[in-house]
Amino acid sequence: MPEIDLRGNPWNPGIPTDPVVIALDLYRLLAIFGASRDLCARRRDEDDEATVYGYSIRAFELQEVGRLLVSLAAICRNDWDSRTESIQDALKDRGESEVVGEWVKDLSNPNATDLPVRESWHKILHCHTMNFERSEGPSILSGQLEPRVHLYGMHNKLNWKASVDIYRWCEVLHALT
Repeated sequence: MPEIDLRGNPWNPGIPTDPVVIALDLYRLLAIFGASRDLCARRRDEDDEATVYGYSIRAFELQEVGRLLVSLAAICRNDWDSRTESIQDALKDRGESEVVGEWVKDLSNPNATDLPVRESWHKILHCHTMNFERSEGPSILSGQLEPRVHLYGMHNKLNWKASVDIYRWCEVLHALT
């Protein structure tokens, strides 16, 4: 079968994306964080695996957040690499800042800088650890899920950390689609 060559196609560069699919994944991500408080309040205790509330928290909450972040980061990174308009220009036109969190490039010298949205996509895709915040500690299942994710990785033999404000991240992605 012949290959249909779409390189240089001015109407659909890159991998085809659908803004509705991106919007739906953003909704799912927001819904997880929004529902976390109610799910936690309805379970019997943090070891509750028997109710739908405890089971949902254990089986889906963190895994789905991770899956959605990776999927959205990959889609958006590919989409913006194929555009001629810069992210900064697009956000400036919409009155939005590109900052979605903080980034420490070297944990041995922990000076935080602003984390631009495009760099957040790299950090999500290249992290080796994704940590979550809960309203209570010390268990990963204690309290409700807070809308901040901490990513850890290594680049050029330097350990880095990026902290992403999930609500801000969703606002910026929505503005870009």
